[in-house]
Amino acid sequence: MKRLRRLLAWSAMLLCAGTLAAPAGAQQLGWNGQADGGASLFFGNTRQWVVTAHTKLAHLDSTLEMRAEGRVGYAQAKTDSGVTVLSSRSWLASFGLDYHPLDRWSPFMSGSVESSFEQRIARRYSAGLGAKYTVAHGDTTSLDISLAVLGERTEASDPSIELGVPASRVRWSWRVRAEHRMGERVKLSHTTLYQPSAQDLSHFTLNTSTVLSIDLTKVLALTFTAEDIYDSEARSRGARTNNDGHLLFGARVRY
Repeated sequence: MKRLRRLLAWSAMLLCAGTLAAPAGAQQLGWNGQADGGASLFFGNTRQWVVTAHTKLAHLDSTLEMRAEGRVGYAQAKTDSGVTVLSSRSWLASFGLDYHPLDRWSPFMSGSVESSFEQRIARRYSAGLGAKYTVAHGDTTSLDISLAVLGERTEASDPSIELGVPASRVRWSWRVRAEHRMGERVKLSHTTLYQPSAQDLSHFTLNTSTVLSIDLTKVLALTFTAEDIYDSEARSRGARTNNDGHLLFGARVRY
């Protein structure tokens, strides 16, 4: 419940920021894409390295926005005995279609498939329908809120574990997304994604991502990323904890 209260507090602050933003501005039409890479390294008492990669391709016009994304992550850590072990390996592929994306209200459909070694997910499939409300989209600040209903199926890495929850279910999906540009080169973006089970709100996932990007050129930027992923059922699938998070330093290329 503390995590949920923090989520609501963040959303309220973002909503206030969006309400004060400039009127809706122009968006980049046609094809656009980006590729991100990030890494972190710990040494000394803790020896661990993490690498991630993310790519996105989208096409936008006044009638339809099409987008596809892919994300992979990999990490290794060294134990006290000197043995190197796999600590994280995950991937996600997703797609989405928005109808009239430049309007204040925009219906959409989305789907994804993912896998996570650290959360003991062999496969998770989801697809659904929803609507996005654009609070503001200005030259410096933008904010949108979306609500969707998803059908989901999760397959645990160890099929012999009795989860006590159905493999297939219906979830609500609530997303808050905000961006703020500080000057010509610096941009801060944040996304919170809360997905509770429609049958039992105590079973949920909560993902947050905050990215600070500093433009070096028109196509290249440095990025600092903080991500936190929470799945209330990860431990029941055999994971060490329900929560995974990391801080990453990387670069972004726009095309």
